[in-house]
Amino acid sequence: MTMTRMYSRWLFGIGGALLVVGTACESRPRDPVAVASKRDPNAPLPGLPQDPKSTVPRPDPAMIDFNVETNTLTLYDLPDRDATWMLVTGWNAKGEPIGMTHWFMDEVNEDATFLFYTTKTGTASPRITLRDVRNARRDDLVNR
Repeated sequence: MTMTRMYSRWLFGIGGALLVVGTACESRPRDPVAVASKRDPNAPLPGLPQDPKSTVPRPDPAMIDFNVETNTLTLYDLPDRDATWMLVTGWNAKGEPIGMTHWFMDEVNEDATFLFYTTKTGTASPRITLRDVRNARRDDLVNR
């Protein structure tokens, strides 16, 4: 085999590998914060079935406690035992299930952090912000 043939096979092999790698990767980078901020916070979550006849009550922000000093969120028991509390932050547009107490590791943007719950059938409640929780607690303390 001549040297020219060896080099051409080698170059075709490298070129083919680069072509496969180049087509397998997405060309534009994803920005999860930008995707999350463009979403309507009250829109139903994608992938969850929504029953138009079923209405799920909005969470009561006055019953939720958010301690700013410790970045701790304390939730209340939902009447439906199969319901799950969900938290939506700027980096996670779909929401993640959380327990009755949630500690935030970093600073929290109260206007871009949403709470809601989902029922066993996947129906989501309307969302509230952490700002709604703080305002409701403040109003509750003033009205006492």
